Amino acid sequence: MSTVAEILTSLKVLFTEYAGKSGNKETLSKRELAEMLHKEVPGTEVSGKDLTTKNGDGEVDFKEFVNFAVTLNIHYQEGKPGLASIIDGQI
Repeated sequence: MSTVAEILTSLKVLFTEYAGKSGNKETLSKRELAEMLHKEVPGTEVSGKDLTTKNGDGEVDFKEFVNFAVTLNIHYQEGKPGLASIIDGQI
């Protein structure tokens, strides 16, 4: 498997691991996303109430999750670790 395929598979596995704990297995609740960030991104202190979804439904589907992961990666690559600058309205 290529590196890109491995990364894409890893994103889906990560999403699936946390999605559905609150009900819908096709989405992450804000609480589930906050839990995932706390466990998977060391030093992250965020709660569900800090997270805002673009469409206001309070849930993050896989497409929204991938967009968020890419944005988070770009910020880390630019030397801007942390979530404060990308959370509001980016998920």
